[in-house]
Amino acid sequence: MNCPFCSIPMKEGCISGDGRTKVRWIENGDKLYLSDILSEKGVLKSAKYSLVKFSISGYYCIVCRKIIIDTDIEK
Repeated sequence: MNCPFCSIPMKEGCISGDGRTKVRWIENGDKLYLSDILSEKGVLKSAKYSLVKFSISGYYCIVCRKIIIDTDIEK
């Protein structure tokens, strides 16, 4: 995949973590309420969870320092 900002080839990789919390999309200025947590609002479905870790595939541009991921976000 080429970077949509500078057109150079991007490096494929993933974002990962320890799996204790779900990865969420929250817009700037929004707050996460208990009802949002219980309804899984903003949870990234592309994250693959196990008991101890999660991962999200994406592409990284070394020039722009941006990561591009494909995902489906709960409404």
